[in-house]
Amino acid sequence: MRPFLFFLLHTILFSMRGISYSSVLFFLVGFSLLAEPSELPVIRIVEKHNYSLTRNGRYQGHLYREMRGRIEVHPSSHGPHYRGTAFLLESFTHLAPSVPRRVDEIIDVNTYPLALHSMDLPSSPFPSHQGIPVIPQDGIPLEGSWQGPGVVYVDPEGKGMPTRVNVLVEYRYQGTTSYEGEEVFVLWARFGLRYKGDDPEGDPQLAKSEGSHVLTIYLSKDGVLRFIKDTFDDRFLYKDGTTLSGKGFSLIWYREVVPFLPGTTIALLSESLSPLLSPTPSPLATPEPSTTLTSPSPAEELASLGEENSVEKVPEGIKITLRTLHFLPDQAVLLPGEEAKLDILAEALKKAPDRTILVVGHTADVGKPQGQMALSVARAKTIVEELVKRGIEPDRLIYLGKGGTEPVAPNHTEEGRRLNRRVEIFLLED
Repeated sequence: MRPFLFFLLHTILFSMRGISYSSVLFFLVGFSLLAEPSELPVIRIVEKHNYSLTRNGRYQGHLYREMRGRIEVHPSSHGPHYRGTAFLLESFTHLAPSVPRRVDEIIDVNTYPLALHSMDLPSSPFPSHQGIPVIPQDGIPLEGSWQGPGVVYVDPEGKGMPTRVNVLVEYRYQGTTSYEGEEVFVLWARFGLRYKGDDPEGDPQLAKSEGSHVLTIYLSKDGVLRFIKDTFDDRFLYKDGTTLSGKGFSLIWYREVVPFLPGTTIALLSESLSPLLSPTPSPLATPEPSTTLTSPSPAEELASLGEENSVEKVPEGIKITLRTLHFLPDQAVLLPGEEAKLDILAEALKKAPDRTILVVGHTADVGKPQGQMALSVARAKTIVEELVKRGIEPDRLIYLGKGGTEPVAPNHTEEGRRLNRRVEIFLLED
């Protein structure tokens, strides 16, 4: 960090009351934005929730849930404005092995994590912990404790109905430790989860809750939130008399996203995928040196790659569209002879080894929507299973189906339906 910004950080820490480290990060990147207005800071947030669930006193099993989000941090007069997308992955009632995960829900993130009590601003249930931690006016005291407000979103059964709970958090400083190669501050925190039915957009059947949460929080020396572990024991009462209890922990990681070098990455992928791109690709643009972020436009690079298969830069990262992976009619079974195409695809994806891979299946709009959706999910799952066989790490792979809901051509012609039957692979910029 530049010395001026480091000095600025400490000025903020010791002069502002009730400001979270998230807002400190906002102030820092805000000054960077003045110098480089075209670049917004981007963070990746991964949440893993692991807890036992009891209904009316009877043990229901263990629940494992995961959410992954890519968030752009926009400056605003209300503090940082989070915009982006989060994926809620399928839940398990047992500890599953390392396998590709289906996406159960896509969450449009649009929230102001520090404007905790404003009813006029949009809010989103991701990330689940917002406004945490808070720093006192005179900086972090080495002794004693301090308090600050926060927000936690809960969805004990994973029903897709998150409920917002306002909390008052107590903090204590616990020293420093080493985390992923850097020295970080450690905070201990705790709060009670007391809900009284006051979220009009939450689960309408949830009447109240009570519970205890104990947190361990890691902050970098320049004030960036790195990690939260939340150990909890909660009880929920519903209006029909049902009681639920959840006991376990949540792990939340915050990481700065390293952006793609679009021209370089697209060139590498296009070169690896050239046997699948039709007509024969034109000569590839010369990759930029790794020290620059400038690149030819995707349109220029891909102008002669044809309409069957393509590689292009999109807001989420890089998208590979394949229309020449063929399945048996109305099945998720690949036709004989498609293995060579998957070999090429897997080798291309290995060119970006640290990125999450999202596989999306699409069908033509023929038949019942439920059948289209199920088929598109099954075909996407087939692709990820084949990629795992070819050496792609399972943890990198997530998948979903969209049925016939996103056509790229009219469905009333055979040619249009053929174009709509496709698989899209996203290398996410996370």
